[in-house]
Amino acid sequence: MASLAAALARRHGVDPRRAALAGWLHDWLKPWPAARLRRLLSRYHEPLDAPTRRLPVLWHGPAAAAWARNALGVRDRGVLDAVRWHTTGRPGMTALDRIVFIADSAAADRTFPEARVTRRLAARDLGLATRYALASKLAWLWSRGTRPHPEALAAWSREAVRTTRA
Repeated sequence: MASLAAALARRHGVDPRRAALAGWLHDWLKPWPAARLRRLLSRYHEPLDAPTRRLPVLWHGPAAAAWARNALGVRDRGVLDAVRWHTTGRPGMTALDRIVFIADSAAADRTFPEARVTRRLAARDLGLATRYALASKLAWLWSRGTRPHPEALAAWSREAVRTTRA
């Protein structure tokens, strides 16, 4: 995933070192059990909004950002934000946020058809790839009866507005 993030960054004028760093960090703590992530978040006084608190599957992003900042000394706010929000997206995503979100959704090990489409779109247009990845993620969640995170819905809403004004 880090190599895809770096390649997309080079293609779209973003520092590939920052993208690769965020790519390496984004899922670093994903294998950790929820109890361990909760302890790390508590130790670093990392607040979670109510919807995130209810969804432990999302804790690894904020935990990885807190761990990178506190244990590794990463001070690049853009990298930390991209790591934190890589699963849901957020309104007003930066190019780096988009790259990490897209790379997470479309990494080479993702074999579902939407990942392949996202990779192709991302080579040409980050905005279009972001909208497609968000739409795919939201559709997948809804098809399973899962309510999407409010930040994902807000990101989609913001992206849809960008599309209608383009």
